[in-house]
Amino acid sequence: MSRSPARSRLRHARGTALIAAVLLAVIAGMHPDLRFVDFIGFATRARLLPEGSDLLNPLYPVGYPTALLVGKGLLGDVLVAGKVLSVLAGAGAVWGVSRWLSPWAGLWLLCSIAMLTWGTTEGTDMAAAALSIGGILASRARPRLAGALLGAAFLARYTAIAALPVALIFARARLGLVGVFAVITAPHWGCALWLGASVLPDQSSNFAIGGARSGLLSMETLRRLPHGLGRAALAVFELPRAGGGGGPPELATMDRTMLLGLAGLLVGLLRRDWRAAALVLLALLHLAGVGMAFVNPRLVLPATLCVVLGAAWLIPGRLLIPAAALSLWLNLPAAREPSVAASALAKITVQTDALAGPVLTSSPWFHQRQEGWIVSGVLLRRLGDARRLDPATLRSRALAWEVQHVALDIGRVRASYPGLALLARGKSVAGFTEVAKSPGWRVYRLEPEE
Repeated sequence: MSRSPARSRLRHARGTALIAAVLLAVIAGMHPDLRFVDFIGFATRARLLPEGSDLLNPLYPVGYPTALLVGKGLLGDVLVAGKVLSVLAGAGAVWGVSRWLSPWAGLWLLCSIAMLTWGTTEGTDMAAAALSIGGILASRARPRLAGALLGAAFLARYTAIAALPVALIFARARLGLVGVFAVITAPHWGCALWLGASVLPDQSSNFAIGGARSGLLSMETLRRLPHGLGRAALAVFELPRAGGGGGPPELATMDRTMLLGLAGLLVGLLRRDWRAAALVLLALLHLAGVGMAFVNPRLVLPATLCVVLGAAWLIPGRLLIPAAALSLWLNLPAAREPSVAASALAKITVQTDALAGPVLTSSPWFHQRQEGWIVSGVLLRRLGDARRLDPATLRSRALAWEVQHVALDIGRVRASYPGLALLARGKSVAGFTEVAKSPGWRVYRLEPEE
């Protein structure tokens, strides 16, 4: 007796998701150390949540830190929990795409450089992107599931709200979708009402980074929208670089395989396939949102994955298997390659984990791993004007704060702290005893003043 098409499709989807989980887990295991600096803040927030601290944050929702807290309790290490969450999100995205598009489309998505990079890197991005796309694909047949997925996406990143109107356009039971979304997002808006704060997040600092002096709906921001949308669209084609590379997109780093996706989305639109239309709409809304602030390949990940999936309409069925195999062969070396900066940071972290904190540092990347948590350093700029900071001033002010150690990223010291050049070069300076070093890093103990 032959299997029904639905059961056969489900079996293929399960197999594809298993392949995705294994591959992503293997790559994540090759990068056991920190690859994304913002994760330090997420981990710190997770550690403080049981104390009731920072329940409502204007930049990041409470969902991801809560998931980290649970993951740390299960796995014993918050960084491992972050990587596991990204692997599960990536495998889940492949599962959803295999279920609603085709298993071959799921394999193609798995083998894209965006999935291999961010599906193995700790952070909110893959979770939010995967849940957003999953919610949209489920909206037509399973609107309540879509509401749950979209609510979870919003609790991972506020920008995931771009997926909600797209899902509502195509959902057949909008009331049920919105109701479940409201229930899932209750930790955010319920906490806001309890604290008497605004339900809307405050992204003004992100707008400031992008060069805007006004808020979301200001005339200045709206005038910047066409330019920002163009920059965001260009970032979709820039090759991702975990652990850095947040500058403006450059065509020299263009991922030309994305052109297949663009052509495929056009084919899907010509065929009047609602899934292609939904992916295009999500990509445009997300790009418009982030384009009003600042962009890099990580921030446009949902749009990138939408474009990647466009190839499912361009390359027929099983022909996506050899295409995915070729993509994996081309992308796997880059996904596995360790970052030189991350390796140096990992070496200095191992040497400084046991130091009594807090530790002053010139770099936001510096951290210590203690009892399964990540403990951030205290940035030197809190001591005053960076251009005028010298060893004597640093030592005096640090000791007044009862800080005993300083970790210097040599590159940042040379660029921003000229008065500390002798320390960066490892020269002997009174009151400073070198206790650890690795390529690009030097750590000193501050001797008490006599």
